[in-house]
Formats: sequence, C-alpha cells, structure tokens
Amino acid sequence: MRRVQWIMLWLVVFVAVAALLIGLLTPTLPAKSPANSDAGSPGSRPGPRIVAMSPALGVIVADLGLGDRIVGRHAFDVSLDASIPVVGDINGIDYERLLRLDPTHILLERSAQPLPDRLLNLASDNGWIIRSIPLLALDDIPLATTQLADLFDSPATRRRHTTLLAQFKETMRPNREIAQRVGRVLPLFWTSPPSAAGPGSFHYEMLERLGFRMALTEGGPFITLDPEDILRLDPDSILLLTPGADPARLDELLGPLGRLDLRCVREGRVGVVSDPMVNIPATSILGVVLEVLEITAKWQPPATPAAN
Repeated sequence: MRRVQWIMLWLVVFVAVAALLIGLLTPTLPAKSPANSDAGSPGSRPGPRIVAMSPALGVIVADLGLGDRIVGRHAFDVSLDASIPVVGDINGIDYERLLRLDPTHILLERSAQPLPDRLLNLASDNGWIIRSIPLLALDDIPLATTQLADLFDSPATRRRHTTLLAQFKETMRPNREIAQRVGRVLPLFWTSPPSAAGPGSFHYEMLERLGFRMALTEGGPFITLDPEDILRLDPDSILLLTPGADPARLDELLGPLGRLDLRCVREGRVGVVSDPMVNIPATSILGVVLEVLEITAKWQPPATPAAN
C-alpha cells in the first residue's frame, strides 16, 4: 500500500515539474496587434480615440502628431494607414463599426448637409465628442489646425501646431515675379467639361496669395465652363489640378482643350499639378505649393498679349 502511495506522489511531482518546464521553454507570443481589427490602433492606451470622417482632417490630425490616435477613417482617405478601419462618409456611415471602435472624438467637415440624427443620438448616448469643422477657403486650413490643437491639447501637439503655422505663413509668401512670368492663370480640375477653381475655393486663394493673377475674377468656388468660355478667357497659363496624373501625358489630359489652339498651349505654359493631395484642403497644401512653384519657375513670360 505504501509503495502505491509513493508511486502516486512521484507521479504528482513529475507532472508538476513537467508543466513548469513546458511553461519556461514555450516562447510567449506577443498580443495580437489591433491595427487590423475594429479595436483600433491605440488599443487600451489612455487618450483620444479619433474617427476622422474627412480626408483633410485626417491629414491635419496626423501632421499634429496624433496619427496613432486615429481609429477610423473616411471612405475616400488616401493618406492614413490602410489598416485603419473605414467608417464610411457622411452619406453612408457604418454605425456598427463605429460602435465597435468606441471613439472619443468624431471629426467631420462642415457642409450645408445636416449631421445625421442617428449619429447625433449615438454620440449623446456614448459620450462621443463631435466636431464639424469648415474646410473650403484657404484660411480655413490654419484655423482648423488651431482648433484641433486646442481640442487635443498637449505640449507635443502645441509644438507641432506652432511649426505648422510658421511653415504655412512662410510658404504662402507672395512673389512679385510670378505674375510677370505666368500672366493670367486658369486652374482646372479637369477638362471634359472644363471645370475651374473659382473665387472662394482654397485653390484660387492659394494662387492669389502666392501672387498669381487669375483669369476668372467672378463666380463660385467650382465653375463649369465650355470650350468657348476658355477661348474667350484666353488665359496666359493653365494649371491642371490632377492628383496622380502623368505630366508626360499632357496632350491626353488636355482633352478637347488641346484642339482649341490656345496661346498658353502653344507657348508651353500648361502645367500638371499631380501631388496626390492637390485637392485636399489640409496642411498638405504646403507640398502642393512647392510643386506649383517648381512647375511655373520653368515658364517664360507670355510672348503675345491676351486677346481681351
């Protein structure tokens, strides 16, 4: 009987030692990263959990050093990490995903369209902070940067904010030589039909601030023209605001405008601004400005005056 008891005791000891050795020798696997899940990248760290339902606001938040706090992004976002879950746009929000992401802040661009009642109700029930920020005019960009720095106030964010505003001011300095070299410029989003950036748009105000003279002097932020309008305007230069386009395909990009025998085409003052962020009203505009200045620096002043 005692022999059986000793055997049982040694078996218990053996199993305990074996379990201990297995635990020591088995590598500990790292916790699964939440970056590719609806849990969002910040995980359980304290601090804001931001849903940027605007590509422009996503850029500004990231430039303020808060990109790692973004847990949800806009359907058309092209700048943030692709692993961040998409929550849709103002016309189609994935509310189930939004609830799973459990944000602290939801950022949207202000528009004439009212915020959905369901979004407002969920925000009230869950304690989400919603900020609707205008981003149409040029000066909306530094203003939005300041508003977001105030909202997510920290020493690091304040430093980034100060740097961004200084860069914005320096980059937007007017240059008197531009008007002489470029003449009257027409900024176009696309050419079929011709669609121009007009007064009130951040593109128009950006070019004016830099010292460009504008071929269009009245109208709204987005103006649809026809080829006859282009002929009457007879711009000294054209800038095609086409993200990701290949400047070597200028003839193709000009489309029907290439058949109008425009002075600016004949004299080589047509440029393709292909920065992927060219149509995003955000702090990324600083890179767009540098591309515009680089393109137009190669141009010669108009050889012949405008017909009008």
